[in-house]
Amino acid sequence: MKKLCITFGSIVVGGMLMTGCSEQSEEVPSQKEVLAESVKKFTDEYRAKTGPFSKYQTVKEYITDIADRWVNEAKTSEMKAEILNDALVYADYFQDEIEEMGLKEDFDKLQLLGLEILNKNHVNEGNEERWDNFHKQLGEILSQIDGTMVSKKHSPEDAERLAQLKGKTVTHTEYFSLMDYLYSLGSDWERGSEVRKLYHGDDAEPHLASVAIAYTNYFEKEITELGLKEEFDTFQLSADNVVQNYGKDGYVKHKEEFEYKLYDMKSTVVEASRFEDMQSWASASVGILSEPLARYDENAKQIALRAYKVMYSFPLNVIEEKSLDSEEGEIQSKTILLASEILIQQRVAERPKDFEELWAKYDEMKQYIEDVANEYQ
Repeated sequence: MKKLCITFGSIVVGGMLMTGCSEQSEEVPSQKEVLAESVKKFTDEYRAKTGPFSKYQTVKEYITDIADRWVNEAKTSEMKAEILNDALVYADYFQDEIEEMGLKEDFDKLQLLGLEILNKNHVNEGNEERWDNFHKQLGEILSQIDGTMVSKKHSPEDAERLAQLKGKTVTHTEYFSLMDYLYSLGSDWERGSEVRKLYHGDDAEPHLASVAIAYTNYFEKEITELGLKEEFDTFQLSADNVVQNYGKDGYVKHKEEFEYKLYDMKSTVVEASRFEDMQSWASASVGILSEPLARYDENAKQIALRAYKVMYSFPLNVIEEKSLDSEEGEIQSKTILLASEILIQQRVAERPKDFEELWAKYDEMKQYIEDVANEYQ
């Protein structure tokens, strides 16, 4: 029986140069079959040394990173090869999830495009068309993933609408975290806020809701890490209802729903960020309260946000394991008291003396938390 040996060249995967030869009695294996065999060999060897591996938590995180690196880092043939290798290997790593999402053919095409560039040494100049085809396939997969991820949770109409909303974002922001933004949005939404004055009252609502959609996309990575994507998809749809129905019959219902979801999101994010033990909480809280901040009146909101984060990230499980009368229970009660005083003072502060008192309360809380942190070192 005649045997065929097909050499498919070399692929650099995870820093290893791999070559392959496949023997069959009747059919020459396809590029995809050869690739699958080689990638499997590499992943098996890698896991035998290091255990299960992945620097990505989700398919979308993986493919988004590949697309971003291809645009911003693929400046040399070496970097192109490295990014292509990751694209091939991690498509194999996430193959079960990819099949569940119904995107196997899309990723097969991506792997074949990447394989062609690698095997035929098209990583050098003069192959821009092939690079563009690979990049376009990345974009197509990202678009498909957005549609797939939302369609399981929402109606077809809402899924389509949500996919469109994902295109809205901001490029720069004054907010350093998702919680920072949500707190600011909550303040701006309140009656009498500076934003409402600027927009003459209720006209601020569609503006704020539209901005909420964009910032949800901006903080997508943090939202994913917190495991709150589904909740924030619903939040975006609610915000879009405000934008689309402002001034129409039934608007009040959409407005009230958005208000509820806004405040629910604030507590949900805090709950997801809650610490598990006293030492971690105290150490992180000292870092939050000690972050440099100029003592200007306009920074009063930042002071309140920091106090809010420290108060609500307290590890409640330690209280459940003991009691409110325990040392940990007393620390929680004191923290809530100090934070509440700051939050109230920030709301009523108008004169220079008010802001001086606000900073004094902040310093008191900072010192108390530092003492707690020293105790739990």
